[in-house]
Order: sequence, then C-alpha cells, then structure tokens
Amino acid sequence: MTITAERIDATSLFQAAYENRYTWDANFPGFTAKASITQNGKTHQADVSIAPNLKVTLANANSEEAEKAIHGQMQEIVIHRVHRKFADVHGKNEFSYGDADNTDEALIVVGGAASGDRYKVKDNIVSMVHRHIHGTVVTINVLSTFDTGKGYLPMDYDSTYAKPNDPSYISPVQHHHDDYAPFGDYFIMTARTVTCDDAAQSFEFQLSDIKLA
Repeated sequence: MTITAERIDATSLFQAAYENRYTWDANFPGFTAKASITQNGKTHQADVSIAPNLKVTLANANSEEAEKAIHGQMQEIVIHRVHRKFADVHGKNEFSYGDADNTDEALIVVGGAASGDRYKVKDNIVSMVHRHIHGTVVTINVLSTFDTGKGYLPMDYDSTYAKPNDPSYISPVQHHHDDYAPFGDYFIMTARTVTCDDAAQSFEFQLSDIKLA
C-alpha cells in the first residue's frame, strides 16, 4: 500500500495494535474449570486450574493423551492472555512498512532480532501474524474479533505452518473459532472449534464450570 508522509510511523502503528489486544492484568486471580477436548471420536477430560502467576495445572485426566492435549490448549490460552510490555517483547526489533496486497491493511515488516517476521494491521487490530517460532513459520490471519471494551480478542482465524528448510511443505489450513464469556472483571475463553481439511487435526475444546480463584 502507499504510505503518505502524514501516516503514523510503522512502529507506532504496530505498537498501538499490539497494546489493543486483550490481556489479563496483574490482579488476575486465576481460575478453575473442567476441560474437555473431542477429537477423532474420543472425548478427553481433566480438571484444570490457572494460578495468578498463570501456571497451568491439571488433575484427574482420564488418559495420558487427555493430559497432553488439554495442557496444550490451556498453555495456548495463557500465552495469549499474559500481559507483556511492548518494549520487553519488541525492543530489539525494527519496523517498517511493506507493500500490502490489501489497501485496507498495513503490512509491517520486521527487522532486527526478529528479522523475517511480518504483520498486518487494520483498524487498530493485528490482522495477520507471520512469525518464525522454533524452526517453524506460523501464519495466522484474523477474520473476526470480539471487543471486550478493554481490548480485542480474535474469534475467527485461520492458521498454517511451514518449514523454512522445506519450501514445498505447508500444513493444511486450520480454521479456528473461539468463544468468550465474562467472569467477574475478566474474559475467559469457553470454547474453541478447529476444523481442518485433514480431519485428524479437527477438534472441539470446551471449558465449563469456570470459577475465578
């Protein structure tokens, strides 16, 4: 897209969208819940808790597979709700504008420590993430969001995974839908549905009986 001289600089634009994400504050008390994940015709269950320091604990898992799958989903929740200052996460990065393929989105190209990563920003929302994480390239396109009044949460989004050392590989697209509900002063994800062309990767995850600690 064409960037005019009056346009806000890329760092400020990205930082504003980054800080508009919904996260849990320092007073978050943690919560307990019952979790289930249904995949390939099997339902796995466990009791879960997230402590105020965001440590995930499971109990009463009905199988080793349940413990692994549910713990993974709970870690996903924590990773995206933890509050981290922009300078702590991106202080060693540099940001500039690239040529986006959609005039409604600004393409943000990253240099410095995370060189090769890129993002798109639209309406103060990070609408696309393209990051190199532990030897894997993750690309997430956000299709719809939920406004909490204290920041946004992604509701519908697609994700793919690629391998830098194997340009021919790209994973099947996973289509995600997340639901949220308020508990006290906080929003918590209550359900996630993932559908994929590879049916084995499709699943439904639910949290019930959620109680703040």
